Amino acid sequence: MENELNLAISSKATLVKSEKSSYTAVKHGIMKRMDGYWIVMVLLIFSAFRLQGGEFMQPDTPVLPAQDPVPDKRVVIKKEVQGVHPRLFFSPDEIPELRKLAYGEGKQFFEQIESYLPVSGPPDHTKFLKDATDGQRQGLWKMPTAAIHYIITGEQNSFNKALGFLKVLINLEHWEEGGETDSGMSAANIMIGAAIVYDCLYNDMDPEFREAFRKKLLLQARRMYYFGHMNYLNNRGGYWRQDPQNNHRWHRNAGLALCVLAVADEARTDDDWIMTKTLEELQFIAKWLPEDGTSHESPSYMIFGAGHLTLAMDAADHVLGTDFMSQPFFRNLPSYRIQTLTPGFADVFCYGDCGGFGSYNNFLFRSVGEHQLQDHLDATMQLWENHPNAFGYGWWSLIWYDPVLERGNFEELPLAKLFPDLGLGFMRSGWQKEDVGFMLKCIPYAGERLLEYREEHNNSYINIAHDDPDANSFLLYADGEMVADYDAYANPKLTSSHNTILVNGKGQRHKGEGWSQPIDDMPNLARVTTWKVLDNAVIMEGEAGNAYEALDRYRRAVIWIPGSYVLLLDDIRADSESEITWLIQSDNSQIVDPQTGHYRVQAKNGGKCDFYMASNTGVSPVIGLSTANHRGKSLDYKQLQVTAKTSQWHIATVFDAWHKGEIEVSLQEKSPGSAVVTIKGSDFLDTLIWEYAPDQQSPAVISISGTHPVSSE
Repeated sequence: MENELNLAISSKATLVKSEKSSYTAVKHGIMKRMDGYWIVMVLLIFSAFRLQGGEFMQPDTPVLPAQDPVPDKRVVIKKEVQGVHPRLFFSPDEIPELRKLAYGEGKQFFEQIESYLPVSGPPDHTKFLKDATDGQRQGLWKMPTAAIHYIITGEQNSFNKALGFLKVLINLEHWEEGGETDSGMSAANIMIGAAIVYDCLYNDMDPEFREAFRKKLLLQARRMYYFGHMNYLNNRGGYWRQDPQNNHRWHRNAGLALCVLAVADEARTDDDWIMTKTLEELQFIAKWLPEDGTSHESPSYMIFGAGHLTLAMDAADHVLGTDFMSQPFFRNLPSYRIQTLTPGFADVFCYGDCGGFGSYNNFLFRSVGEHQLQDHLDATMQLWENHPNAFGYGWWSLIWYDPVLERGNFEELPLAKLFPDLGLGFMRSGWQKEDVGFMLKCIPYAGERLLEYREEHNNSYINIAHDDPDANSFLLYADGEMVADYDAYANPKLTSSHNTILVNGKGQRHKGEGWSQPIDDMPNLARVTTWKVLDNAVIMEGEAGNAYEALDRYRRAVIWIPGSYVLLLDDIRADSESEITWLIQSDNSQIVDPQTGHYRVQAKNGGKCDFYMASNTGVSPVIGLSTANHRGKSLDYKQLQVTAKTSQWHIATVFDAWHKGEIEVSLQEKSPGSAVVTIKGSDFLDTLIWEYAPDQQSPAVISISGTHPVSSE
């Protein structure tokens, strides 16, 4: 099946006589001096290209090395799984409990399997060779559905469907064609399904066919690693291999790991090298996962990758005895996912390229079970009950749900939570749809952990394509809707599409309007300076002055007083007098009374929030059309743009999210370093002393006396 010709020869890359003799001499000279892995690495230079007119030319079809190097140390699978199948996610001894779950507490997951089973047969086409979505459809949705249904029921029809996929695949030279031959997203997901089917049907397959398919899985794993991870002969598709947090890499790792772990055999040595490389890859990814369980790209991209990450790590734990799933990332992953949901799970607090609830949230069950998170199990089930389509394809819910863990109470989860890797703070008055929620984000591109990786690797390229220039932006949810809204999956990515500020018409330092790209000094662009949770309030403050070319300071603090008001304080300082524009957007932003600084944001279904602004200088408010867009199409948000010409602008904005009625707010500067803010409502009167931060690193000092005594110290 695989062309095993000499490494120097490819099907369409031959050498002229003089080139061939030179190549042979060099090759043999190297081989006398080197062995193992380095032979392969040097020979790939000669096998990958032929000289023509002084340039290196790429062959049309890459060819694997005939042999892999011998690893220094062999990776040993657990004794209890040697020669045993299934083993990737459950053992034969666990099948009775899996069946009990399918007909009992997990019946809703099994019903999803049965409803999808009729279309889960082998394809009569090969669209997946060039269509990554169809690769997921066949490999991630259909194949495991048929295989797990067979494990639960023993029905011959399900066995035949699952085996039918393998019969199609074994007769295909490639599982993906094109620029990333056998190393792209489609191949990765086909590999996932093929490995799961092989593992589930292992004991009932014809031994001769089983052995042939074992070799095919091993071949595809080697191709994935050589052509993908090593970029051997391909020289394409490098965006995903540049850093450890890319979800497209996690897809490929899931295919690689499941194939290798499914065929691992102590009696053979042909899988020794690829097993070693697979474990090294998983260890590398695990090392650089953020401990707080977050994704710098967005909640949506976490959903698109975390299931695949969990497939690889969970299978490794089962087969190799690793402890990947016990890491802090997986412990905090459910908290991150649930906190990104608005009260009542009605919407999503979005950032980056984001939108909707996704359909691969099943990974939550595995992390929840591993770390015995009862309240998060209840929250996950609430999400499933509210949005069952967010848990598509019930097979992985069934294998990951822990029936022993008792459901807690999701309303006992924290009402305020900071995720420090992203400078991402969430506040809510409760977990029901009628409650109010708020998010403030103050992060440099990539997040802390990935920036640490970049620094350790000589400021190498990292993929921040889906990150937005939105430091110190906020979202507000009230009346069951997002009333201060976000920009979805934006192209171009602009600061003017977010609830933050512009300086002289310019947004934050940013390279590339489409996909974001790394820029200089990213770690110093933004940071959280204060996070404090009190009995009656939450205070969060972020600094993002370095994100703008013309600013010395952009300090934004939110004082969250649930049941009364949300106060936003902005301390903005420019190098010289500048035109600074404060932005907020919604479906229908309104200027109610410019004299008193009374404005309103209103969502499509009538949800609204009035707010009141006071500052140390005169302002000019207008309503404009926001640049917020989804894949280039305008979202038609009406954006309030409040502009001041000044070098120092101090603003106090009070959001009447609980509809207290007319609120009065005033700001008076008492000295160059402090101001007094008064907030008066129908049932409260508060006086706030605001001592501005003396520099970019130090926090401001905020204290409130009156109805809501609060202090940031």
